[in-house]
Amino acid sequence: MYISNCKFLENNTIMKQLVFASIVILSITGLSYSIVGKDDIKTESSHLKHTRNTSSIYFIDLPNGLDTIDFKATIHLDKTKNVHLIKLPNGGTGTTVSIYDHSYLNQSKSSTTLKPTPLANGSFDLGSEVLLDITSLKKDRYYVHYSSCNLGGVFSLTIN
Repeated sequence: MYISNCKFLENNTIMKQLVFASIVILSITGLSYSIVGKDDIKTESSHLKHTRNTSSIYFIDLPNGLDTIDFKATIHLDKTKNVHLIKLPNGGTGTTVSIYDHSYLNQSKSSTTLKPTPLANGSFDLGSEVLLDITSLKKDRYYVHYSSCNLGGVFSLTIN
């Protein structure tokens, strides 16, 4: 059968070209992600670089009302990894995280003039990953002071 309406064929050709171009772009994007995404993805947060093969990231999901409850977290280190990081939620325009040794609560209650020195700490802006390197910390109990716009408090962290 012969179709005499040329505009229909013209619009159909344009539509085919748009669909083809979209498929090509999506395929290239997916292919480049899978090539780069295998082992070479590096994340930089506060000058901290890590790769999937050499590091472990332990996510600690903090509850609402952190400052009013007794929250405890425990992580088990993966012995096959060289770098250990904890990831916490980003709580707003500014998030600050500090890790102190097991004597932190006693020190902070007994002395108002001396401030304990954190073993690890970091400040993070809105939109950045809250990653803290805990590689140098030994298996022990620590206290994490977490402060952000929407959430804040101190909780214990046990590293096994």
